Amino acid sequence: MSVFILALIDIHDPDRYKLYEEAAAEIFAREEVKVHAVDDSPYFAGDIKAGRIVLLEFKDKEHRKAFFQTPDYIEAGKHRDAASEIRTIAFDRFAGF
Repeated sequence: MSVFILALIDIHDPDRYKLYEEAAAEIFAREEVKVHAVDDSPYFAGDIKAGRIVLLEFKDKEHRKAFFQTPDYIEAGKHRDAASEIRTIAFDRFAGF
C-alpha cells in the first residue's frame, strides 16, 4: 500500500536549496518517488506554519525506508538540511471503509 510524506519546509538559503532540488529531482525520478505537490504559498488553518509544502508518494513503507538510505539522496540531503528547516509527517494511503 502506498505511503506518503508531507514535508513542511522553511527555506533560509534559496541558492543552496536549489542544489538539493536539482539533485533530488533526478533521484526521485530514478527511484520512482511521485511528487504530487509543491506549494510555496500554502494555506494553513490553526497553528501550522511553513513557507513550502511538498507531498511525496512511495510504493510502500519498505520503498520509503530504502529511498532515504540511498547514498546519493543522503548526499543531496546535506544541501537541504543546510539550507532549510524541515518537518515531516509520514502516513499510509487510506484503504477505505
